[in-house]
Amino acid sequence: MGDDQKKVIAKVGNTEVDVSKAVRDIRGIEDLVKESVETTWTENVINQMKVWLTPYPHAHDIAEWDRFLLERYPPLYTATIKECQDCFQGPCNLEKGKGSCGLDLETFQAKLSLQSACKGLAMHLSTCKELLDHCIKEFGKDKEIKWGNNIVYGLMNVNILISDSPKNLGEVREALTYAEGQLSELLTAANVGRESSVTDLESKVFHAGSVLLFVMDLTEWLKYNFFDFAWGPDKDLMDIPAFPPPTTEGGLGSVDTSKPVLVFMGNDFLPAWMAVKYMKDNGIEGKIEVTGIGSTGHDMIRFYDKAKVLTSPTRANKVLRLGMGDVIVLSDICCKVDVMEEAIKTDTRVITTSFNHTYGLDDRALDSVDEIVNDLEKGTPIVMISDPRKAGEVAVKLAQKMKGKRKDSYLLTAEDIKRYASKCTDCDACSRACPASLINCEALKAAKEGDFTRLADVHEKSMYCGKCEQACPEGIPLMDMFLSANPQAIKEDYFKMRAGRGPITNLEVRDIAITMFSMPSAVAIIGCGNYPGAESEVAEMAREFVQSNYSVAVAGCIAQDVARYKDPKTGKFLFEAYPALYNPRCLTNCGGCSAQSLVSTAPYYKLGYVAFRNPYKSTLAQEADFIYRFASVVIMWGPATDLAYAVAAAHARAGIPVIVGPNGSKFKRYLLGNKYDRSKWWGLHGNTGEKRETEPTPEHLLIPVETIDEAIALVPKLSFTTQEMDVSRQNKFDLYLNAYKKRFGEWPDDWHLFVKKEAELPITKKAKIIRLLEEEHGWEVDKKRGRILKAKHRDGRLMEPGDFVENYGFRPGQYLTGLSRFVYKPRSDREK
Repeated sequence: MGDDQKKVIAKVGNTEVDVSKAVRDIRGIEDLVKESVETTWTENVINQMKVWLTPYPHAHDIAEWDRFLLERYPPLYTATIKECQDCFQGPCNLEKGKGSCGLDLETFQAKLSLQSACKGLAMHLSTCKELLDHCIKEFGKDKEIKWGNNIVYGLMNVNILISDSPKNLGEVREALTYAEGQLSELLTAANVGRESSVTDLESKVFHAGSVLLFVMDLTEWLKYNFFDFAWGPDKDLMDIPAFPPPTTEGGLGSVDTSKPVLVFMGNDFLPAWMAVKYMKDNGIEGKIEVTGIGSTGHDMIRFYDKAKVLTSPTRANKVLRLGMGDVIVLSDICCKVDVMEEAIKTDTRVITTSFNHTYGLDDRALDSVDEIVNDLEKGTPIVMISDPRKAGEVAVKLAQKMKGKRKDSYLLTAEDIKRYASKCTDCDACSRACPASLINCEALKAAKEGDFTRLADVHEKSMYCGKCEQACPEGIPLMDMFLSANPQAIKEDYFKMRAGRGPITNLEVRDIAITMFSMPSAVAIIGCGNYPGAESEVAEMAREFVQSNYSVAVAGCIAQDVARYKDPKTGKFLFEAYPALYNPRCLTNCGGCSAQSLVSTAPYYKLGYVAFRNPYKSTLAQEADFIYRFASVVIMWGPATDLAYAVAAAHARAGIPVIVGPNGSKFKRYLLGNKYDRSKWWGLHGNTGEKRETEPTPEHLLIPVETIDEAIALVPKLSFTTQEMDVSRQNKFDLYLNAYKKRFGEWPDDWHLFVKKEAELPITKKAKIIRLLEEEHGWEVDKKRGRILKAKHRDGRLMEPGDFVENYGFRPGQYLTGLSRFVYKPRSDREK
């Protein structure tokens, strides 16, 4: 905008500020910007810092902060694609040099990174758009939105981008229009644009992630407002530790197959909600088993306490081969499962509800319910019904009619298993195809002789991806054999969990603000799980962190993996053993896929305002600059999907270190720091602007691991911050050394980089640490008295302990920042 634009004056306390100079383009949003400044900025900050907001931002509007992160954590790409085919001038082999358009290999990898993030955003944006369209048709665009009794500031991932949370459905539509526009812009840059800067492309990856969390927040609020989802903010603080109760049943063994069984799969919960509503309206609630796979399952248990989560999407073939569902209702699903082909094998009827999974069918939304039910009952294997209300009613009526018309069991007999095993030609094609190397011809040889032990072992570990079957030249039904080798394991597949409870409340954020100085860190475990051994490993991580006094939250399908652990001593499942409060030594389940926006970034945006009065409306960079100095870690566990890629980018942009595993090697890009490059580790004194060297914390922003040992040992290390109370550093130091020793048999080689003063040293390890500081790192100490006499700076200088603290990091309470524009200036209203 030009210098002649009209002034817009906001008043904060006794200070007036022209906010037309506080945004890139204020036209059309004058009132929004004025209200944002007047309600969230303090007079002190107004007078000491340039007021700058980024409402409805493009990626470039927040690029200043992104560049700070990417300079410290430069992208490291893992993609093996070397040939670009993005335009008519290609294909170009970039391994041999630049392409026809001047694109080099690293920039091409950055474009692939952006494409992946855009796919993740697009998938969830489509789901949210369908949900919003339904809500507007049902309730009208003027229908007001509530936030909950203990949510004062609205949707934090929304506020941070567009200044204010929507107050009605019309405003939600406007917000989603912004997200759609950003996706279009980012896709253009990723595919047909001529962006040549790796840093700017990765800034756009960050932005795709931020917009994804924005959309997830909107989705969560629609679910709560119009579909009766469990919502923690509606509860008093004293009730939250037990909310929701850990009584939700799950697993294949939880299903009462004497009743008709409905199975809902995919990301759209609406058909399930309509089916439950029809059951309640017609007095048949409880007479039909309502079950879910994946995201829909985790959504269903938040509005229907009799619903059951069966398994994750990648293990859906288990349910399909068992013929467990009389009717399957399918929406968009996050992984490849040939539902139609599998359902035919067990005479299961399928209703697909998504325009993204039409199977070449005509939409039956205009046909009568009875006509559709009749066709399916007579043998039509699958229909498409885009109307969720009709799909729900058809599913309920059809399940009742199909019960008793199908086989009671689709498991193979012992003789069937031996017969199929005898067809094996010992080619080992199944072994070569199995991603986890679980099956081989030796197992089939044993089965041929009646020994099913090895097949039963495969059942326990298999993801049921079906690659072994596809590779078998003899057409042996290997997945059926795994299931049938140990029928008892199916009955024993049972757990109890808490349903998701939505966002963290203001009262819990207040408590975190108080306890943050003593707890080691907040840990969020999110993602899909969905890999061999996920149940035991994810549960072990969660239990380890809770027992070590971390505040632990989970979201996504991984919640059911956590839930499956049962303590052999107490007989309690993990959610039964710990309170649901978002506090130290507690375990909180926020919900399914869309709740991944609620577990970490959102509460810490809020914390920045509650505890430190950071403005939170359209100030992503300012809030992230604060969060970057707060102890929190995200663990993203499971497949490296496009959705996971974008979610990880969003949390990283907010300054939260992300650990990806155990398939982290499949992420297209890591953001790793170099602790040995001292030039990377610094902070600006918030009052003087002095640039000061700091510890390498957090060392990495997005790091892959392959084992839970690595993840557990990394969390306390990534929780170190450049300024923290003595007891907090002491606690983290102890956890870091203990975890590393327990998992790898020795202390880490970099522990000395995090020593600043005696009071921060773990009491039980202080003598050893002081001795090693002298013997291995050149510090001057008094070993008899257990004192540090002179500390050795990384530049080689020996310094008095007090001087060392002033020259290596910052004291608790000192304001520091990563961006020079956040350095306080003398108050302009007090200048003489």
